[in-house]
Amino acid sequence: MMIRRFSWVLLPLLLLGCEEDPSPVQETKVPLTADQQIVADCHAIQDALDQYAAAHGGSFGDYYIHWNDAGLTSFTNPYTGAQEPSGTLALSAGQIGIDQYLVCASGHQVLGYRITGYGRDHQLIMLESVANVPTDARDVHDGVVANALVAADAARQFASHNDGEFPEDLSSTDLDGKTLIDYLPNGELLVNPASGMKTEPVDGSAVNPGEVGYAARAAGDGFIFSYIIDGSGCLGTIVSLLPYPGAEDDINGLCHNLREAVEAFKTASGSYPHNLDTETTPGGKTAFALYFENDPSATDFVNPYTQEHYFPGIGTASEKGEIAYQPIETTGVVTDYVITGRGLFDEIAHLGPFPPAP
Repeated sequence: MMIRRFSWVLLPLLLLGCEEDPSPVQETKVPLTADQQIVADCHAIQDALDQYAAAHGGSFGDYYIHWNDAGLTSFTNPYTGAQEPSGTLALSAGQIGIDQYLVCASGHQVLGYRITGYGRDHQLIMLESVANVPTDARDVHDGVVANALVAADAARQFASHNDGEFPEDLSSTDLDGKTLIDYLPNGELLVNPASGMKTEPVDGSAVNPGEVGYAARAAGDGFIFSYIIDGSGCLGTIVSLLPYPGAEDDINGLCHNLREAVEAFKTASGSYPHNLDTETTPGGKTAFALYFENDPSATDFVNPYTQEHYFPGIGTASEKGEIAYQPIETTGVVTDYVITGRGLFDEIAHLGPFPPAP
């Protein structure tokens, strides 16, 4: 009972103490999710660009020249750790893209922008200011970007009918006998928005206004594992596209280069290696040694997401950004293998031996 009476006496004193404390209640801030952070970063870029334009006669400043002048800093991609913005268009996890409308007829001023932010698996936000961009300049700009995206889709369709390999050039045919152009709408070249002629895409890099260029990228084994599609405006490149995000493009290329080393090991030994770092050819070279002969600048493998140095293990790649080698034995002899590579979320490379020569 004494304890209970003491409690009732103490309670009013505590309440009086609370009433006399003028300090505000501190609210705990809930951390933003990855996707919320991307949206917030896009708005921060927009605010800085708008403030810069208000102080510079409506010009938003060239991204490559006036980024710091606008008070902008790089943002960290919450999924990959890369620096953002990382391109013209946001097309993969965590990316932020800045598409700037540089108008040559207005003294090479940037009179508009489009900011895009991509979440884990879809675009989250698009912020733009294009009202001050002349209609003809906007049409050419948007036409080039659209043509580049259409050409990229055609290249993906080509690869899906060609065991994953992209065309070497615009005349290359897939296993169905079709070229990249056959996968464009109606199987026809696209209209160059600057000239009005059906000339797009062109082989190689885009040079002239309105052009879209297609350039293949081969791994050491000769396999066309990637491409660069770029589009040109009045002062050069408007847009540049790869089939994969930069990190996954690197992983895919490493897998193909490792396959070349494993194949070279078989050429020298008669069978594929049981492992990559101890078993040697009759000439005393491991598969790793053969790999680094093809790339003298490399000393090991670097995970593009964690920046950790590692060597591919035996088995199946299980961690993001890593590749692995799985030998397949028949009566003690390695007669087959699988090289796997993992991207940010999924397996992106699954390679076996070179197909037999026809």
